[in-house]
Amino acid sequence: MIKKIYFAACAAAALVGCNEKMAEMPENASESVQLTVSVPIVSTKVMSTPPEDGVETLQILVFNEYGLMEHTEYKTGSSITMTCTTGDKTIAAIVNAPKETDVLTLDELKERTFDLNVLTSETLVMFGTKDVTLSANTEVEVPVTRIPARVVLSSVTFDLQLAQPEKVSFYINAVYLVNVAANASFGGGWTPKDWYHLGRYNESRTLDFLYDSVASAAAPTALSDTYETPHYFYCLPNNTETKTRLVIETMIAGEIYYYPITLDKVESNKSYSYNVTLNHLGTDSPDKPLEFGRATFTVDVKPWEVLDTEDIVL
Repeated sequence: MIKKIYFAACAAAALVGCNEKMAEMPENASESVQLTVSVPIVSTKVMSTPPEDGVETLQILVFNEYGLMEHTEYKTGSSITMTCTTGDKTIAAIVNAPKETDVLTLDELKERTFDLNVLTSETLVMFGTKDVTLSANTEVEVPVTRIPARVVLSSVTFDLQLAQPEKVSFYINAVYLVNVAANASFGGGWTPKDWYHLGRYNESRTLDFLYDSVASAAAPTALSDTYETPHYFYCLPNNTETKTRLVIETMIAGEIYYYPITLDKVESNKSYSYNVTLNHLGTDSPDKPLEFGRATFTVDVKPWEVLDTEDIVL
């Protein structure tokens, strides 16, 4: 009974607070205007990369100056126009994610999460907000950035220090990610609660953009050769002790060896590109860090570019 009285009191207090805020709002706040929202084209400028910039679904959420949600629209396709009230607003745009319902505040929206399995390599989840003052029929462009990160294996060079390298058979079996966060929040700062490929590759629970097999015919034919077929993977932010790793799985002299590359921190909208040289035999586990000298690699970390090019009216 005490809990029921407490919640009722809170509800009454919240209602009084909302009434006070509504009383403070400008007189023209209830005037209806047409709002057209667009997002800028997101691109990498690199023609050889997979198409990563598709917009399949769009949700627009309009919040008033107090951070309370006033209106939302969700559509499949490329256009959204809605009727809103005038005044100071924050416009939030969610791209390529399931519809968010029953959102009350902007802070709550930023804490909402989505699962990695809603992504494809062509329709990555994006999010952005913009503060505007609506006073008449308005067109607003809301910049969005990708929440996932991209991990690229650009090349692998075999430079194994073996006694009789000419008699050793070798090739790459597969390339993949382990310890991949299964969920993330729109506003960032989320601690993952679930994982894909925890500790090793899990065939029963995988996604197309987490694993690539390599045909044996594509492997180098000499230990000094370089494998230059790029592999692109996508994962969600991860700043925990369970480090995301890029794994090169090889078969050398009939034995499987792993070359895990640890990403100390995975950040949204960053692209991590690796060129790897294999110096010695790898580890017996895809989740065991390499000892010094077993492999050397260079990494180029850069944000995907957000370009202000031709507007897309959404």
